[in-house]
Amino acid sequence: MSFVKRNDLETVENKTELLNNLEKIYSQTRTISRENSSIDINERYESGLKEMISGFKTAQVSILTNGLNDIHWNKIDKNKK
Repeated sequence: MSFVKRNDLETVENKTELLNNLEKIYSQTRTISRENSSIDINERYESGLKEMISGFKTAQVSILTNGLNDIHWNKIDKNKK
């Protein structure tokens, strides 16, 4: 809130910085939420895994998930998941 009070949001630079800061906060809260939630190892395991992997994507990092759909997740032991 103090950033908004101290800076003129009419300038593009300040607007961009505010949006970047909000994006960082949002990302951090999603990370905390994921860290504190259980992992579904049943029907939704594959979609949950894809969501976790996509959470690591940044401007510099892109993780490919080729072949992920070909794995028979229901045949893999829950302890290995």
